[in-house]
Amino acid sequence: MLLKGTQFPLLKRSGHLGCQMANDKVQKESMDHQTKDHFPRLLPWLIVLLLIVASLVLYWPVLNHEFVDFDDPSYVTHNPHVRAGITPR
Repeated sequence: MLLKGTQFPLLKRSGHLGCQMANDKVQKESMDHQTKDHFPRLLPWLIVLLLIVASLVLYWPVLNHEFVDFDDPSYVTHNPHVRAGITPR
């Protein structure tokens, strides 16, 4: 006989304490196995979450800094090659 919701064949309950204990042991082992399987699947997500939080904490102060444009005029806005645009050459 199969207990509904499990894949383990169980002895028919006849009121014997030994059968009940065997059934309880099989069910407990099944639950322990399922619990152990969740951690390896969650570990990569926990690492990703930790990296995201660490990056946000590390770079949060940058939001209050002003834009620095020391070399933009000479290399970008006043550069004749950049001002000419994209050419086939």
